[in-house]
Amino acid sequence: VRAVGRRKSSRAIVALVEGEGEALVNERSLSDYFGRVHDRESAVWALKATGRLDKYNVWALVKGGGTTGQAEAITLAVAKALLAHEPDLKPALRRAGVVTRDPRSVERKKPGKLKARKMPAWVKR
Repeated sequence: VRAVGRRKSSRAIVALVEGEGEALVNERSLSDYFGRVHDRESAVWALKATGRLDKYNVWALVKGGGTTGQAEAITLAVAKALLAHEPDLKPALRRAGVVTRDPRSVERKKPGKLKARKMPAWVKR
């Protein structure tokens, strides 16, 4: 089953196949691709939370964004694919907090400001 997940500017396409718990990201192992332990755990959190970590193989293609955004995009895609396989897992996945897409993204820079909200130093005279 294939599913798409997004987070910030990252997009992940995940194929979830029954297997023994292998995870490949852009044809590299999870530990090779993600340096931070938090990102590795986040990518397969949906499987870990439902106790299906050693029941499925994860194959992911990720583009755009940074490592944390990519890991969270994979999390959402894995959760969607898992729901397609086993729809009765929805309450457990919702409790784990992986069903909803995080809508937060970078706020745009406004004219007259240095960044999105930062103002130039105010000079009284």
